[in-house]
Amino acid sequence: EDTFESNPRLMVIEALMFAVIAIIGALLTYELAGPKRAVPAASAISVPGMLEAETLPVIEKAGDFMTMTQDTSTFAQGQWSGGKHLFAATRSRGDTLTMKLPAGSAGGYDLRAYLTKSFDYGIVQISVNGANAGSPIDLWSYVVESTGPVHLGRVTLQGDGDVVRIEVVGKNERAVAPFYQFGLDGFVLEPAP
Repeated sequence: EDTFESNPRLMVIEALMFAVIAIIGALLTYELAGPKRAVPAASAISVPGMLEAETLPVIEKAGDFMTMTQDTSTFAQGQWSGGKHLFAATRSRGDTLTMKLPAGSAGGYDLRAYLTKSFDYGIVQISVNGANAGSPIDLWSYVVESTGPVHLGRVTLQGDGDVVRIEVVGKNERAVAPFYQFGLDGFVLEPAP
């Protein structure tokens, strides 16, 4: 009967197995505890005046879903302000997310939204203070990508207590489960002439 002590070939195999385990352990340690990678310049941008969605206070959620700040540096196509967006894992048509806008001057503003598209994202309607801003936006795409600025037209702000709401109003026929998710980078409000 061969044992590790009596068979040099088994000793070599054992040594190789320990070496492979040590290498895998070192790689995992480096990946988990190693230096953090910088966001690639291609995916992170700075948009003047951007109200970052991940920093806006969420004041109401209607529906069974969760939100989180998501790093966008691994997404292959597009650019996101600060290299991240607000990811909303929604489950149903009619789910809504309402966020408070910062206090500012009352009046008319041109609204632009920056969003994310993906293969499992839905169709959303954005409204400000209860009035729809623009048309529903289909966020389906074969790949994860940024929309760039989506012009939603003129909105009226009171100056304090203003809210923006994102409602899931449908799904693209090509979307895959869970169908109704969305990603929101932020908003830009420019005083209307």
